[in-house]
Amino acid sequence: MINEGNNSVAEIDLDATNDSDLVELGGYHAYNNFDDIDELTVNGKEFLIIDTIYNPESGFKALTVENYQSKEISVVYVGSKPNVQDWILTNPMLLSDTPPQQIQDAIDYYDWVNDNVGEVSSINDDVTDSQCKVPDKRCALLKNDLVR
Repeated sequence: MINEGNNSVAEIDLDATNDSDLVELGGYHAYNNFDDIDELTVNGKEFLIIDTIYNPESGFKALTVENYQSKEISVVYVGSKPNVQDWILTNPMLLSDTPPQQIQDAIDYYDWVNDNVGEVSSINDDVTDSQCKVPDKRCALLKNDLVR
């Protein structure tokens, strides 16, 4: 941080994963199919695809990437698709007291990544268009009252 009297300017880490990167990862890249060793470029930054997961029974799908430069780990959740199981049967459950299996799958996957891959720096979901950084790593799930 540069401090000149009462004026201060925060340094910007240009290599860090930012909201724009998370929006592109969640809104575009997460919907593609990847092998676990693929790489991708987002806004000039290189990301290694650490893991992908898909549960056809619940419709849950997610992507975990690591920013090569900053070493940040991001979990990107994929939104529902317009099919019977994923959209018609799952989405109405969001309004009930019984959360859909996708929500529990999302929580379990986040915990698995955090425990087995490394500390998650950010999560993103295309469903609520949420991006969040530490310390609110589960904010996209929590702020929408999906975790009961």
